[in-house]
Amino acid sequence: VSADIPSARGSFKGSWKFLTVWQRSELPCRAPPLLWSQILAMTWVALQDNEPGVAAAYMCGFNGFLRTVEMVSITARDCTFAEDGSFVVINLGLTKGGKRLGRAEEILTDDPVAVFLLAIVLQDKAPGTRLIPGGDIYFRQVFARHVNMIGGDPDHLKPYSIRRGGATFH
Repeated sequence: VSADIPSARGSFKGSWKFLTVWQRSELPCRAPPLLWSQILAMTWVALQDNEPGVAAAYMCGFNGFLRTVEMVSITARDCTFAEDGSFVVINLGLTKGGKRLGRAEEILTDDPVAVFLLAIVLQDKAPGTRLIPGGDIYFRQVFARHVNMIGGDPDHLKPYSIRRGGATFH
């Protein structure tokens, strides 16, 4: 505010000091990690809910530490499968980290369930076909529904919990 209104400079010293103390004493509200058993249950629930793309995103996100936007952005063009079907390389393009480094990023997943689900969902699809056609908002709604279906709290667990859970597990 003080940068926008020069006459306000120096007027909020007590407020800034209070904010600094509060930020030191209060931990930020972060997405807790999903457990391996929870991601397996959510993958099963997604399949039962006729959401194979979401099930594949859960497994790829967990095993590849993907951000939510990266899971939602996967297309058939981005996936290169090994001839023997043992792994898939997913091109993520210029992600948050890739933009800093100035190069596209990719992950390799050899999780058999993730590879199998990706192959089923994207098999014989046009290159631009998305893994999750509904996009980010749709994915978040489905995620909350699946968390609820496995007995979790959708206000507590967030899509970022997938990435955090995978990193914690691995």
